[in-house]
Amino acid sequence: MHNYALVKPSNYTEQFSTILLPFILRHRHILEKLSFDIRVPQKKIMVDLSSLFPSLDERFPHLTSLAITVPLEYLYRNDLHTPVINHSDILQELKIGFYKPFLSDDVPITPDQLFSLPIFLVPLPELKSLDLELWSWPQTERRSVSRNLVDYLLPMNQSLTTLILRYCLFSFDELQALLDLSKNSFPQLLHLQIYVCYLSADIFDLLAVRLPQLSHLHISFDMLGDNLSDSTNSLNTYSTNVHVFNMNMKLRQYTNWSLRHLDVALMGNAAGRWQECQVVITKALPYIVTINGVIVE
Repeated sequence: MHNYALVKPSNYTEQFSTILLPFILRHRHILEKLSFDIRVPQKKIMVDLSSLFPSLDERFPHLTSLAITVPLEYLYRNDLHTPVINHSDILQELKIGFYKPFLSDDVPITPDQLFSLPIFLVPLPELKSLDLELWSWPQTERRSVSRNLVDYLLPMNQSLTTLILRYCLFSFDELQALLDLSKNSFPQLLHLQIYVCYLSADIFDLLAVRLPQLSHLHISFDMLGDNLSDSTNSLNTYSTNVHVFNMNMKLRQYTNWSLRHLDVALMGNAAGRWQECQVVITKALPYIVTINGVIVE
C-alpha cells in the first residue's frame, strides 16, 4: 500500500525535517495517498512543521487521495493550499480539517473568511469524495455557513459520491438549500454524513426525494422534532417530541429510496427512548440492511 501518514506529531522536529519528510519526497513517484493529521497532544508538545508545506510543492504524479488536518494557527499560511493546487487535476479524495486544540465555543474565523482562503478556491474537477472537518458556528453564522458551502460545493456536486460534513449544524431550511444548489444536485452521491439540529420525518422526506440514489446515510442530531420545536429539555417536551416523531414516521414508507445503511449519532437529549424511534424508522425503510452497523432482521 502506497500510503504514508503523519499523525499526532511530538517534539521530534529534527527527525521530521531530516528523516520523515525526505522519506516522503523520495517516494513521491509511487505515493497514491497522503495524510497529514497535525494535532497538538494533550501535553501541548509542539513540533515545528514549517518545512512541511513548502516541501510539498513537488508533484506526486499518482496522488489521488489527500487529507490535511491542521491546528488553527495554520489557517493563514500562504502555502497551506500548495499540495491541493499542485494535484487539483488528479485528486479524487480530499479531507480538510481545522483543529481547535482547546475546548472552546469561540470560533476565531467567520464562514466568509474561511471559505475565502486559497485552499477553498482550488477547482477539483476529478473529486469523488470530500470530507470537511470544520466547526459548529454560533446560530447567527449558520446561514452564512450554508451559503458558503453551497458556493463551494456547486462546481463539484455532479461528481461527488461521498460528502462528509463534520460539526456543521444544519436546520431543515439550510439542509434544503444545500441539496437544492443546482437543478440536479449530487446525482452520484452514495454516502452522506451530516449533523442536523432536529431529526424529523421531514428530514427523511427531504433526503429521500433529493437523494434517491443514496446508499449510506450517517446523520447526527441534537433533538427530535423540527425547527419550531420547543428547545427546552423538559421531560414533557421530550416525550411529546418522541411521540410526534414516531407518529409521523409511521405514516412514511420509503420504498423508492436506495438507502441500505443508516448510522445515527445522538448528540443531545434523544437517547432515552431511541429504541422505539428506531423501530418506526426501520419499518419506514423496508430495504434497510444495517442501522448503526447492526444487521436489521
